[in-house]
Amino acid sequence: MCPRHAHLCTVKLRAAVGGFAVSFGAVSVLEAALIAVRAPIGAHTLATFAAVAGLFFLVGGFTGAVAWMLLRLTLGEIDARLQTAGRLWLRWWPRDDRRPTAALLAAAVGLLAWMASSWFAIRWLVDHKNGAGLIATASLGSVAALALAAALVAAVAWRVLLRLPLPPLRRVVWALGAMALAGGVAGAWLGWEKLVLVRGVGVVLYALGVVTGPLAVRRFGARRAWLLPAVGVALALLGARSMRARGDLASEATLAREVFTRLARASDFDRDGEPWLPSGRDCAPFDPAIHPYAPGVAGNGVDEDCDGRDDEVPAPALASPPVAPVEEAPSFLLITIDSVRADRLGLYGYDGPTSPALDAWAKRSVVFDRAWSADSGTAPSLWSLMVGKTPFQVDLDMHSKFPPRYASSERTLATHLSAAGYRTEALLCGRVLGSAHWNLGAGFDRYNELCGRKRKARQASVVGRNARSRLKRLSAGTSPFFLWVHFYDPHTPYHDHPDLELLTPYDEEIRHVDGHLRRLLQLAEGVARERRLWVAITADHGENFGEHGRAPHARNLYRQVTRVPLLMRGPGSRARRVQAPVCANDLFPTFLAAAGLTAPTSMRSLLPVLRGGEPDLGRLLFQENSFARPLRHTRAVVSATHHLIMDLTTDRVELYDLEADWDERHDLAGTGLAVEGRLLEALGEHLRTTRLPPELAR
Repeated sequence: MCPRHAHLCTVKLRAAVGGFAVSFGAVSVLEAALIAVRAPIGAHTLATFAAVAGLFFLVGGFTGAVAWMLLRLTLGEIDARLQTAGRLWLRWWPRDDRRPTAALLAAAVGLLAWMASSWFAIRWLVDHKNGAGLIATASLGSVAALALAAALVAAVAWRVLLRLPLPPLRRVVWALGAMALAGGVAGAWLGWEKLVLVRGVGVVLYALGVVTGPLAVRRFGARRAWLLPAVGVALALLGARSMRARGDLASEATLAREVFTRLARASDFDRDGEPWLPSGRDCAPFDPAIHPYAPGVAGNGVDEDCDGRDDEVPAPALASPPVAPVEEAPSFLLITIDSVRADRLGLYGYDGPTSPALDAWAKRSVVFDRAWSADSGTAPSLWSLMVGKTPFQVDLDMHSKFPPRYASSERTLATHLSAAGYRTEALLCGRVLGSAHWNLGAGFDRYNELCGRKRKARQASVVGRNARSRLKRLSAGTSPFFLWVHFYDPHTPYHDHPDLELLTPYDEEIRHVDGHLRRLLQLAEGVARERRLWVAITADHGENFGEHGRAPHARNLYRQVTRVPLLMRGPGSRARRVQAPVCANDLFPTFLAAAGLTAPTSMRSLLPVLRGGEPDLGRLLFQENSFARPLRHTRAVVSATHHLIMDLTTDRVELYDLEADWDERHDLAGTGLAVEGRLLEALGEHLRTTRLPPELAR
């Protein structure tokens, strides 16, 4: 039995489950409205709304069950002394006096107002490029002032609440306790920290459902609303059968997204990385050796890849054709710049004055107009570039750490060149590049992460000064060399440059790096007059500025975050613009070919194109992303005309026409285009060549 004075604990389990399900179902209207604002409305909208409502019914029922059980466990017949203490404590509270109730609720309103306003104030300071010291100083004053404003809000709320009919204070206390208990457990299941940091709106929606839950319990609990969680499961599965509805859930939803993702992962019974629900694509949900992207074995009578037939998978290994040795070994200068979108540079048509030095350099270089990165995160882009593969074609070790290490079977670009007698050095900026356990520096005679904790205002100058010094020393020697330089400044957070007056902080950071690049490129031009020197300039990835949701670059593969600049100049190259799709990772076989070396790779040497050969307009490029947070296994294939993106976490496919829809706004997946089938087949073949670490597949 429940104690007589614990009103909420007397509510039956079915009533609690049904009441909370009803309240969450009502709150789902807000989630659906947010999706409708962010995503285009179409024939799939009804399916999206059904999936959202179903997931909210399910969360509500779960929250109600947790609230009831926790209250019963805490206030039940476990400890009579605790019950007695509780009854004595309740007598301290007046039963009908509205003043304590109003004061408690007003304090809650004031606290929420203070927290929300302080968050926005600090966010404003960060967004307007203020340094850490200024943010800390300004925060003290602003937060104190906002505390006074919040106190005023609480006072006004108290006066208003006194005029309203309020429940006794003890009921408010028990309701807040129930909400805290249910919220803590359910929030832990949904990933509370992740919701706060990544999907903050989800916290608000969940809180609304919890706050209105007790009211719904009293009003609807006696009815058959407890069946709503079961109805919710059916609605969620039915709505999520639509590929575009799954896309809305994955890209635009908040709380519904977190629930949907966890349910999908829970249906991955064999832990092969392929969920069984809702699409049922995993034709053997309890056999980890059988899933849509499993390698096939010819003639064994087993359909390992769920395509309905037992077919032979071609050997994936590719190798660059032998290249005749060159008379004099050339040297290489590789410059990578973090987070640079190609469409923010003048040489790619941008109107802003972000890149005068690069624009001038491009006039005498081979410029690849459609160059793509293999990933949208710094670490996987660079570790794959250094071995000439896509990120998960690379054999990785120590997967539980980020970034993972190369396995002993892999040989990097620096390793190959060092074995051929090259001096190899890397001067990099970016704390991830200085990770103690990461062996990205394998093969380098000298590997330095220069920036550490230096302020953003000094980073480009430190990198530029050291790069010029090392280039002078290396070029004065007799050995050929490979020098890799990485600038970090265009990566968030952005630093204010008072000497620059551009429209955005991001543009200012690019222009700041461009100023330091000018002196380095001038020096490289002088070195090229004395010895054979190849110079390549590219980026690890681009950046997202709201074109596809608010997620930062490392969480998707759209054009804005994976189309990168690529410029090359060297002995025998002919200045031109190349329209064929190429990958930044093509630099691996290109440098080796120029040095007269070969190595196994899935990339393609650009050396023939650099010397005037015809580019391959029919080439397909592959992209991967599985280190995104929240975890999403995303893959993509790029042709000269289309970009197909597949989210393996939700089985969503997107298809964009790069000729007619350069901004990738209109998803053509499922419209019957023949190119979709061809690209999906090619992507499936590529996935069989990859090795997704088991820790990520979970």
